[in-house]
This record gives sequence, C-alpha cells and structure tokens, in this order.
Amino acid sequence: MARRHDVNANQVFKWRHDYAGEAVGDASLVPVTVVPAAPPDGGGLIEVEFSGGVRLRISGAVNGAVLRQLLEHLA
Repeated sequence: MARRHDVNANQVFKWRHDYAGEAVGDASLVPVTVVPAAPPDGGGLIEVEFSGGVRLRISGAVNGAVLRQLLEHLA
C-alpha cells in the first residue's frame, strides 16, 4: 500500500501503530500533490485543501512546531 501511494513504509507502520484500535470514522489515505509556487513577499505559503473545497492557507514565516500541532489536530 505504501508504494502504491508513494508513502514511506515506516510512516504507514507508525500510523497503524499510533491509531491501532481507534475508531477514526471514514479515515483513508488521500493523494497529496506538491506544486512549486512563488512564495509571497516575506516568506512561504502553505495551502491545505479539505473535502468540500474548504482551504486553509498559512502565509509568511511558518513555525514548524506550530504547524505540526495544527496538522496533528486536524488528522
């Protein structure tokens, strides 16, 4: 499955271990596309598009620790 979705097999193992036995609803892997883009003045841009067309944009300097916490809560 990891190769089919171009995901590191160790990461899939970690996810399975972390969420073993937890009911997470209709969870599934989703495709991710990294698109090179010119960053706006003053930093970078991160955009996440959720189902239903909802988008989350973070622009400027991004604190990696804060971004990690945000993504963990969204997962």
